[in-house]
Order: sequence, then C-alpha cells, then structure tokens
Amino acid sequence: MMNLVYNSERYSVLEFPTHGGFELIDKQGKTSAFIVGELASKFRASMQDMFSNRPSVESIDEFLDDYEAPSEQQLRYH
Repeated sequence: MMNLVYNSERYSVLEFPTHGGFELIDKQGKTSAFIVGELASKFRASMQDMFSNRPSVESIDEFLDDYEAPSEQQLRYH
C-alpha cells in the first residue's frame, strides 16, 4: 500500500508505510529516489513541519529541488 503525499507538475512524493519509506519522483528530471530509515524519518518530519505552515506549491517544489536524496535512478517507461 502507498499514499500519495504530494503531487505537482514537477514532483510526486509517495509514502510506503509498511516499508517506512518514501519515493521521490522528479517528473521533469525523470529521476526517482527511494529513501528509508533515518533519512526517511527526517524527511517525514520536514514535510510535516512544512505542511503545517500551509506552503505554496512553489515552496514545496523548492524544498524538493534542494533535497538531495541518495541513489537517484533514471525513470524508464515501458
């Protein structure tokens, strides 16, 4: 099971609660990264803090622009 946490023209963020992780999808850059563990916990806390302040789409996209997730993978369409 997954939850769509965020979706804009630029990004999608999916949460996988059973795995304790997130998938970050950069639609324009056509990359994807999956984060788990401590990094996912920090990401969750940052997103919750951000959403509590009712940010604009631009603010969230800027946060995700600056977020450096490890092991980005090129998206491939089948």
